[in-house]
Amino acid sequence: MGHLVEVSMRVTGNESDTRLLTAPLEDGRILIGLGGHNEHIDENVAQRWEKIVDLARKALAQPHPLHKWTAIIGEIPGNIGKTPIQLHKPGRVSSMRLRSADNSLLESRATPQRTLHAWKSAMTFPIVVHGSSTAHDWESAQFKAAADLSLLTGLLSLAWDTHISVRESAAPLQWGVRQVPKRIPWTAEESLQAETDDKCDTENVETPTWLEGAWTRMSTRKKIRDALSIYMEGLELEDQHPSLALVSFVSAIEAISLILFKEEKCENCKNQMRIASRFRATVRLVADDSIAAELSRRAYSVRSLTVHTGRLHGSEASPGLHAFRILKPIPGLDFQFRIVTGMRRVAKDLLIWVLREKIPPRRVLEPTPEERMDST
Repeated sequence: MGHLVEVSMRVTGNESDTRLLTAPLEDGRILIGLGGHNEHIDENVAQRWEKIVDLARKALAQPHPLHKWTAIIGEIPGNIGKTPIQLHKPGRVSSMRLRSADNSLLESRATPQRTLHAWKSAMTFPIVVHGSSTAHDWESAQFKAAADLSLLTGLLSLAWDTHISVRESAAPLQWGVRQVPKRIPWTAEESLQAETDDKCDTENVETPTWLEGAWTRMSTRKKIRDALSIYMEGLELEDQHPSLALVSFVSAIEAISLILFKEEKCENCKNQMRIASRFRATVRLVADDSIAAELSRRAYSVRSLTVHTGRLHGSEASPGLHAFRILKPIPGLDFQFRIVTGMRRVAKDLLIWVLREKIPPRRVLEPTPEERMDST
């Protein structure tokens, strides 16, 4: 049973002692009762509550209206310059229609050096999304719209190998179609420098056909949605907080491992067993043995140090440092560009794999040769 909700009523200016009590049940029904602090229920108030409940039941039985909305999604510029993507032609994912905005977006970004005297400009090509959500009112519909946009940006981030995010949240269509400004309004125009649209190099992208099947699979597999959500958190963190980004990418891989392999628990302490083994076996699905072994060994150990001891391994420990050495690698940069980037690619490839391929039934992971030797 869910949380109990107590509703009171005022009759001719005075609050009645008789209260309506409601609680959702696990089977979808709603438990309704009357109660109060005194022993006797006010029969007049009880009859009024009965009428209110009847009206509410009839209202809930009516078909919910369709709320049309628009939103803006787009690529998030990173610290390392890359060719911006542009939607080549209109596309569709589930019930949402996508088209490239009428103009590009020019914005400023902080530099990795952490200075107040310099910045860099970035041009992106946002995407207008037309969607609809069925709900009693817009207040409820916007939650569904936000959830759909979250999954949409996650899928597009996988398909286009970049970071797509919601740039302008969903708003009812009657408010007008969401528009993209030519530049971020709070940035002075003279401070931005970028090539014009017709001179800016872009990478043309389209919505791949496999997204439809992926959307259907995600709607029925919560563990896949969870893995995608934590992967997107890793993208949000990667530039500024690489150690926490690694935690996110490893968690995404662990979530996928639970889709493929059955959990094993110690009979005595009930703790999880062979978590690292399941992790390595999952990584090997999309990486060759040598890469999988190196990433699993290095990434899993440093991730555990962050989770259990709070240790940071990347640029967070030296903010603003912008050094370059040829003969001796910089530990923080090596961590960020080898381990974190490697884990991101593995997590991305695994998510695409579970969204596109036939997922085998969950099974117990076979013991490795090392585990067989340990048991003898």
